[in-house]
Amino acid sequence: MAKDLFLEEIEKIVQPQGQISLRSGIDARITYQNQQYDGMAEVVLSLTPNPETIIRLTCAKDDLLEVLNSHECLELMIEFPTLGVSAQAFPKGIPGTSSLDGSFSLDLIPLGSDLRRNSPKKKQISRLTFCLFNFHKFRCLDGRYRRNRQAINNEGSPVALQGIELSSGDWTIQLSELCWSKESFIKLEQGSGYSITHFGEIKRNDGGSFSLNRAHEILDALHLFFSFARGMWTAPILAKGINNAGETVWEQFDLPLCDRWRCSPTWFDSFRGEMLGDVFSGFFEKLLHKQWNECLSTAIHWYLTSKIGQVDAGLVMAQATLELLSWVYSAGHKTPMDMKSFDNLPAAFRIKSILCDANISRNVPSALTRLTKKNYDNGPEAITTLRNQISHPKGKTSEGIFSLRRDALKLSQWYIELILLWLCNYNGDYASTLKMQIPGQLERVPWAV
Repeated sequence: MAKDLFLEEIEKIVQPQGQISLRSGIDARITYQNQQYDGMAEVVLSLTPNPETIIRLTCAKDDLLEVLNSHECLELMIEFPTLGVSAQAFPKGIPGTSSLDGSFSLDLIPLGSDLRRNSPKKKQISRLTFCLFNFHKFRCLDGRYRRNRQAINNEGSPVALQGIELSSGDWTIQLSELCWSKESFIKLEQGSGYSITHFGEIKRNDGGSFSLNRAHEILDALHLFFSFARGMWTAPILAKGINNAGETVWEQFDLPLCDRWRCSPTWFDSFRGEMLGDVFSGFFEKLLHKQWNECLSTAIHWYLTSKIGQVDAGLVMAQATLELLSWVYSAGHKTPMDMKSFDNLPAAFRIKSILCDANISRNVPSALTRLTKKNYDNGPEAITTLRNQISHPKGKTSEGIFSLRRDALKLSQWYIELILLWLCNYNGDYASTLKMQIPGQLERVPWAV
């Protein structure tokens, strides 16, 4: 019987307890002010109190120790020559004294995502595996997407793994719970903050190889897609590129943006995991279009930002997202003359334009009772009026205005989710965020009714 490489790698992943050693015994080189210092390094993923990649360097050069202790803040360059990876980094704290043999250890924090982007670009890979942070526990009932497996947990007992297969064009992505995800979800709900919950694999449908540049694009797309479904930043991490010979030729050490676990309702119902498969294909295809790639990335950034922090800031960000989506859509469907007129329209009319094309009701939903009592002509007018009162206040803030703004924010986010689903050519059911969500109780998207 052929080996299931997907399952083999799932069973190798150890349940994280604070820190995970990603790679040890790596030749490393520090460069500071044109001086080079050699040593050995270990790359560690720390999950507490917040996730971060730490490069634990052991160096035998006392003169480097003197340099580090004589400066309050240093920007260093660290290289892993054997891996072809380099990154800017800062010391994590102040190093202490050297040991008896003259060596000392120093923790470094790499800057940004350099540990991924500076990897060699010419290598070809045939499989790309990754772990996923803080995603929903979900169930898939649709046989088109369900890919359940039997694995062995840490105690040596067989366990069923819930999984799903996403596909778009030339690509297939398999996503599965880890053997110990049940315990992870319990800890997350108790406030532990961060945990690896799923394992994934990316392949070309024809079994062919692909470049690391393409791998980066797919990982970025999955970062946006899973975050859009989750309602907070969740990220594919610890990615590995494997060639046709089964050798790991590339590893991802950096950490994309990921939020602490929280409840954040969205259009996605975790009892209907097949929704991910139905939406992903259109989402990925949309990202391939140059005019939409940057727009969708920005829109999801702004949408997720609107879901955290203060209501006023969220409403400003949500309206900006609606205007961005409306403008980019109109630019692709209107003549230059029509766009000139479109640009002169008030914000409420620009938002109404895309809602009308998507067959999304412009009326204030009855579930938002505070807004309906104010007798706004339509939802976009309510949003823009309340948003303008934030940027252009006139006199004393009226009583109950913050409750109205909270409803306007909820309405804006509902519009954003529906517009994005419409742009992805999704015609199925969704979970409405306008009311308390009950698992399994869904509505059909309005343009498909």
